Amino acid sequence: MKKILIAVAMTILFGFTTVGLFNVSNRMLNLAPVQRTQNVDGDIEMLDDGSIIISGGVDEDTYKEFLRFTSTGKRHYTIRLMTNGGCAYNTIAIMSRMEQLQKQGVKFTTIVMGNAFSAGAYIFMMGDERIMGPGANLMWHTMTGAVEATGREVPKDRVKLISDMDHWVVGMFEKRFPYITKVWIKEAFWYTNYTWMNAIEARLMGIATKVLD
Repeated sequence: MKKILIAVAMTILFGFTTVGLFNVSNRMLNLAPVQRTQNVDGDIEMLDDGSIIISGGVDEDTYKEFLRFTSTGKRHYTIRLMTNGGCAYNTIAIMSRMEQLQKQGVKFTTIVMGNAFSAGAYIFMMGDERIMGPGANLMWHTMTGAVEATGREVPKDRVKLISDMDHWVVGMFEKRFPYITKVWIKEAFWYTNYTWMNAIEARLMGIATKVLD
């Protein structure tokens, strides 16, 4: 599992996972690529029941198709997630799209039955109803937290970019879950490389609204 999550996913939030939210990419921190156990190409499609499934890596095509799938005028969308993460920029764009539609009264149900790591966790949290399977897991992180935890150096010309993106995403987390303590947020996002969370933990914290039997 460590190999799966060791590269930079600014892969949002960025993190330092090759398969993480944020894949700001190995170029950003000059990290050697790690072996992936999951297809990193973005894979998003609309299923026969009308739900949207996002699997593989979150990338530009993921955002483009997400925009298309959510431009139908429907008042409710279901998003199913099975992803180790992906590109921070496109993750933020998807989150912003969801927030934009929610301000117009559109509702989202997000579902994770297996894993929603990094980018996947941030997309999951945007749901109005957030459902997890009993064995499902989330993973949270920021680029800043990875730097703090591992001592990696970030190119000086990327410091502000990383900080701005991290603070935007964590700020969105705080907006969605204002009852979660600042102490937990500080430890989970700013001083830790990866914060893992199973379905029961997510439900107890109010991050998941329902855990299936």
